[in-house]
Amino acid sequence: MPRISFREFPDVSLETPALNILRPVITKAYFAEATIEEVVIESTTETEAEVYTVVSGDTLSKIANKKGTTVAAIIESDSALTDQNKGNLSIGQQITLPNQVATSEKKKKISFSKVDSGNIGKELYVVVETTNFSGYQVKLNVRQGKEKCLEEEGQPLSVKKEDGNYGHLITSTVGAMCDSEYLNKDEFSDMAIAKISIDTDDEDKLEAWREALDCAEDKKTSLCLLVDAHTVEGQEDMNISYKGNTEEGEVRGEKVPNVWLDVDGEWFVLNNESCCTRNITKAQIKNIAIYATDENISNHLNGINQSFVDNDINTCLRRVHYLAQLIHESGSLRYTEELGASESDYGGFKGRGLIQLTFKSNYEDYGEFVSEDFSSTQENKEKLEVDPHAARSAGWYWGQKAELNDEADNNDFIYITFAINGGYNGYNDRLEWVEKGFDELYNSCDSVNEDYNTNYVLEDSKAYNNQKAVFGWGLWHDPGLSKAGCTKDKDKAIVGYERFIDLHDSAGKPELSNKWYGYDGSVIRSTILSRLSILKNEEANNES
Repeated sequence: MPRISFREFPDVSLETPALNILRPVITKAYFAEATIEEVVIESTTETEAEVYTVVSGDTLSKIANKKGTTVAAIIESDSALTDQNKGNLSIGQQITLPNQVATSEKKKKISFSKVDSGNIGKELYVVVETTNFSGYQVKLNVRQGKEKCLEEEGQPLSVKKEDGNYGHLITSTVGAMCDSEYLNKDEFSDMAIAKISIDTDDEDKLEAWREALDCAEDKKTSLCLLVDAHTVEGQEDMNISYKGNTEEGEVRGEKVPNVWLDVDGEWFVLNNESCCTRNITKAQIKNIAIYATDENISNHLNGINQSFVDNDINTCLRRVHYLAQLIHESGSLRYTEELGASESDYGGFKGRGLIQLTFKSNYEDYGEFVSEDFSSTQENKEKLEVDPHAARSAGWYWGQKAELNDEADNNDFIYITFAINGGYNGYNDRLEWVEKGFDELYNSCDSVNEDYNTNYVLEDSKAYNNQKAVFGWGLWHDPGLSKAGCTKDKDKAIVGYERFIDLHDSAGKPELSNKWYGYDGSVIRSTILSRLSILKNEEANNES
């Protein structure tokens, strides 16, 4: 029979029946992408029996909606009700409600699929599959493979970890995903999963990486993974088996294959990412937002880059227009809280973020988008004022609420400004940041399909077919009026005013009920006609 002895008690031993030894095994390691899907879980909850008294205006359908049940369930629970008499309720009639109420709850499922390639800065997951190792830790490195490129062959690469820190070492616990809120979390009890991106916070090194990839054959390089579990504190004496490709570790004096993906056909291929999708750098933002402080740029850099990813701001032209509005609205990344507003304004939800969100509905909609609470407490509201949500909420407004990516694709600065501001306040300032964005990003972009410039004409804009937009265009350019932030130009004002008349006539001259820019709808047309008369008379007098 086997005899067990104890290292800490050498004088103690024990004979036992034959043992089935479960040796921990590290079976696989690979890069992956995550897919998250929302599922609805339906269930029933039991409540105390309730008798409902019918009041004036009640129908069975209204009662069902009020009580969170269905008409069919009420009929089934009350023997006096049938499909034939369900429409004949009388005031004072008592109805027995069902004591089981159907409920539904939204949950999320996550899945991971192996990928063989990626880019610098792209979100990835490293997945380590094991057996008999749940609850223990693994340490990982992403390594330069085959030949020198980003680093010397075999050397670890810097990665950005889920907590935002950078480094070479990734530590993950097997089965940690079981503590998450995902519906299928228990599927990952034997996996260590870490979210990373291959990235560095050293801008000089990042630029050197990009140059190295540009010089590499096919502009790509091969990477592999080293997994180490036997040197983790408290796990040194474990007899761990590795099923990798190459022996680099050593367990109990024996070499173990703890390197994965380092053979032909399995390498992870790192490509040089397009300028349109790579992370923007502090230097690039500084060249556009020339009045922004280094501190403010650093404070929001992470959130800005995440907002690109969240909202498909994935071309240089989209980034130019998005950043121009962001820079203006925030006073060059200085303000994340609306100046002069009290906590009671906008129903208790004043402007916050780099493009300031207002009202509870927007706070809640953004919260749903990122699965976080921004509305229940003052502390939660104020999360919109700091990284990453100051910028991520701005990206949400741009991409999800205002849906401005298409307008950016068309280089429609005029309509974008109208959509963000409601008018043309700060038009010149916003235009300056677009021009600098063109210099920094668009003019050197490797994916440009159209030869756009920054000479914007109302007739080329989506705004040209919007009555409010062309009215505003006239007001802001009108030399005789006080709207500020836009260079006064009589000819441009006339174009805006005349276009409003054309649009209003084409619509049948409907009565305008809305108040626009301080003008009641009832006087907008007459105001425009008056301003046109004055401007054209001035023009005629000047010509004579």
